[in-house]
Amino acid sequence: MTPSPRGEVPQYAPKVIAKPKAGGMVSLIVTTAKAEHVCLFHRFDLMRYWHETEHLPFKAFVSPDGLHMNDWSYACLAKALGLAIAEAAERPTATAIGPSIALR
Repeated sequence: MTPSPRGEVPQYAPKVIAKPKAGGMVSLIVTTAKAEHVCLFHRFDLMRYWHETEHLPFKAFVSPDGLHMNDWSYACLAKALGLAIAEAAERPTATAIGPSIALR
């Protein structure tokens, strides 16, 4: 399975975590993003935090289909993603060094 080109991991939702290979898929995406130096938003971990640490029931942040996020979770995700983008924008970046071009 190949990682998402958009730099995100799947939802932590009943229909996802019921799959035996879900954890491996998340690990593969994280590993690939690190190897390719791609910023990754850890949606799976955020949603797992809501469920396991904040003790929110899935119905609080997952639609009745057991797979997709609901309006509340999309709003929280948007806020967290906005904060992550703002934080990333403040980090120093590596400078790309292109081939030398001789001036004539």
